[in-house]
Amino acid sequence: MEWFEVIFKKVLVKKRCDEKAPSWCLLEKGRRVMVLPRRETDDKGHEWVELTPFELQRTCPDCKGRSPEEARGFLLIDGSALGLGALLQRVDFDAGPARRAAALLRAVEAAPELKAQGDRLLKRGEPKEARERYAAAHVGASWDADLRAELHIKTAEALRMEGQLEEALKEVCEACSFMDREKSAPALLLRGILRFDSGKWRESLEDIEKAQDLAARAQQSLQDLAMWLRRAREAVRRNDSRSFYAILGLRCDCDAADVRKSFHKLALQCHPDKVHSTSEVLKKSAEARFKAIQEAYEVLSDPKRRREYDYGKS
Repeated sequence: MEWFEVIFKKVLVKKRCDEKAPSWCLLEKGRRVMVLPRRETDDKGHEWVELTPFELQRTCPDCKGRSPEEARGFLLIDGSALGLGALLQRVDFDAGPARRAAALLRAVEAAPELKAQGDRLLKRGEPKEARERYAAAHVGASWDADLRAELHIKTAEALRMEGQLEEALKEVCEACSFMDREKSAPALLLRGILRFDSGKWRESLEDIEKAQDLAARAQQSLQDLAMWLRRAREAVRRNDSRSFYAILGLRCDCDAADVRKSFHKLALQCHPDKVHSTSEVLKKSAEARFKAIQEAYEVLSDPKRRREYDYGKS
């Protein structure tokens, strides 16, 4: 394999190195071409990388208007099969980065489809399989902050479906840590929902109100935002540390069938008659838990009482 350097534009555009951004990428335009940026370190110890116009369009759209005199770049092309030996000067080049670049390009191109597959699996109620697709998509989403944020959010939704609230909260907090504030309403809403699931009523309300404010500014419509806002406000007003949903091991957006199924399962497991210990403390504890399960079921199995519990009396 032979590589040849081709100067293609006198353009110099620099940006600070981002460890999450690729150092190189591939361009398909007639022939396969590898973009190889040059790196340098300034007097303050900051590392900078030169970008070609192709990568510039993908990672730095605000720099597009700069004059050609301010930038430069070069391409390395594999000319072994093109008969370019007589036309261009051969350069020594390690093909290892090219192979890594090819793998990265494939991952970048596959990321949107992998996310779409994950979305379909999540919609079908297969959260574990959906998370596997989202994890695979992360490999090619390092250069796209919006896509990375979406993947963290969707992974959090899948984890919530599996009942892994702490892990879900970590994922959505990661998305919030680097998202543009103007775009963070969906992440804040989901974080509020997860905090609601965990019984953190006030923190939940704060997040959901922030999401409402940002969505209104961006003229963005968020599904179920109004419903969750009412739920959070009622929970704060009620100021009860107990959650009937948590007692039954359910999310508050579960359906009636889930309520019945969970109650019957817990009623069999936790019935006081199943406690064979002579300890009065254990017996009373079992009776108290069974009573709480019955109380939760009586409220959540009645549509009117459940609506009042969720949203307050209208």
